[in-house]
Amino acid sequence: MEQNQAATAELAASAERMTDVATRLCTLLAKMEQQFEALHAKVDRIVAAIDESPTTSGTTASEDGSDGAQKTRSDQPASRATTERLAELEKQNAELKAEAERTRRKTLSGTTIALLAKSGGEEGMPRAALEKALTSLSIEQRIAVKAEMARAGLL
Repeated sequence: MEQNQAATAELAASAERMTDVATRLCTLLAKMEQQFEALHAKVDRIVAAIDESPTTSGTTASEDGSDGAQKTRSDQPASRATTERLAELEKQNAELKAEAERTRRKTLSGTTIALLAKSGGEEGMPRAALEKALTSLSIEQRIAVKAEMARAGLL
């Protein structure tokens, strides 16, 4: 009988410890849920700030994990900003292409240089006539043409 009472007392102590551990686990779980909710609220604020910014990346509701109701509210300004940004970038692209076309290197081919050399006679091309002919070109292009002519023996 004494063994039964000792075993019962031991079981009661174990049950009390288990109850204490279960209570602590419940408290810990409640704290973790609060932290999760706070973190979730911060993430929602960050997503809302990104959706409202003028330089949105154009993500959809399925990509960023937000629900459809939040996305439709900020979809109009983001779409307008994206359209404006696209138009601005296309304009810059056209300007850069035009600039590249204007500054494209314009050197003379070998046969053209040879024809110029033949028509210019023995003494080569006069400096004043050359400068006048190259006035429409940029400085870099003039240098390139003169270098080609010098390499061909025209200058």
